[in-house]
Amino acid sequence: MSEKDKVTKKQEEELKKEEPKGEEQLTSAEERIKEEEQVRARVSEFVPLVKSDTQFDFKTLKYANLYLSVYKRKSWILSLVVAIAALGMAIYSAIASQWVFFVIFLLFVAVIVYQALTVEKKIDQELVKYFKNREVGGQEVALNKELILVENKNSTIPFVYEWSDIKSVDEITEYVYLFLGAQAPIIIDKNRLVVGDLKALQEIVKEKFPEKGYKVIEKEIAKRKIEFEHEVVEEDDKIEIVKLSAEEEAKVKAEQDKKAAEKIEEEKGKKE
Repeated sequence: MSEKDKVTKKQEEELKKEEPKGEEQLTSAEERIKEEEQVRARVSEFVPLVKSDTQFDFKTLKYANLYLSVYKRKSWILSLVVAIAALGMAIYSAIASQWVFFVIFLLFVAVIVYQALTVEKKIDQELVKYFKNREVGGQEVALNKELILVENKNSTIPFVYEWSDIKSVDEITEYVYLFLGAQAPIIIDKNRLVVGDLKALQEIVKEKFPEKGYKVIEKEIAKRKIEFEHEVVEEDDKIEIVKLSAEEEAKVKAEQDKKAAEKIEEEKGKKE
């Protein structure tokens, strides 16, 4: 094989690598279309008994993070154990007249206690940073005795769950949390129910969790007053996000693949 033939063959191989996999992309889009159709068929006759228009604002995220940190994960227990151990070492150091270690362990205890007492303050500070130049998101949570539908902002189809997917339900003064597992819960805002009422929601939850798995905390979990105010985004500054359906996305990808293939053929013709 001549050097010219080798170069030509190498160019053809490179062009093949650059060719878009339009058929595979289209197949993926078709699978997504099929999935959307299945979801729509499943929820076509869905009638919600309760529906919440939950906003992921400062208050919602603060309560969720505070509840997860203090009540659900109970991180304070580990802090308490470590603090007690450090305090014990401080007392032992004092008895042994090891004053340097006594001071070190006391400082360690003070740091742990400070961190435990300022969990809420730290959450507030982190959320202030999070919402800097960020709009408030949200989701609609609709449910009946069979299904739970969660539809995020700008989504084309909802996430569909059965009650068997829910491991536990926790209710606090402002919100109801549906836990799927260790991940973040589905949040229902008790003050933003657009269908049904709190009584209907509680009846469904009690029916699904008659013995255990449903916990109600009546005391206020937040101590600090919320003073944060979300920035108002002017209409002219808003960026409209267009969410394409699977069919539209498939058409766009097909057109892009066609143009890319034509460009490759054109480049190939020039080289020949």
